[in-house]
Amino acid sequence: VSSAANGEGDEFTAAVDDDVEVDGRTVLPRGAEVTGRVLAARAAVRSHQSGYLRLTLVSLDLNGKPALVHASSVFATGGSREKRESAVAGGSAGTTAGVPGNEDVWFAPERRLTFRLTQELVLKR
Repeated sequence: VSSAANGEGDEFTAAVDDDVEVDGRTVLPRGAEVTGRVLAARAAVRSHQSGYLRLTLVSLDLNGKPALVHASSVFATGGSREKRESAVAGGSAGTTAGVPGNEDVWFAPERRLTFRLTQELVLKR
């Protein structure tokens, strides 16, 4: 997912990285598919503005059935090349390399993101 290639409303799929447990019971196993949506995106404008992305989750696959969810969002912005070169390694997202000025932001497929449910999800046994 990237600020250069994606726009508001685009969906993406991902997998749960760790079991999600409630009261010692696994309610969402590692590897379960989730669907997310781009809430906002802007491609970088060369030497004017960095790109940004805001992502959220919209559904979880529970035993083969989609369950709609309300979740927090993740926001990331591309930094300027100068700031990135002087910063310590790390951070929440990648930026394109080799382009002068401001940068787009992207999340690689293996990037771990954390979302929290903002409304209760009722699970039926």
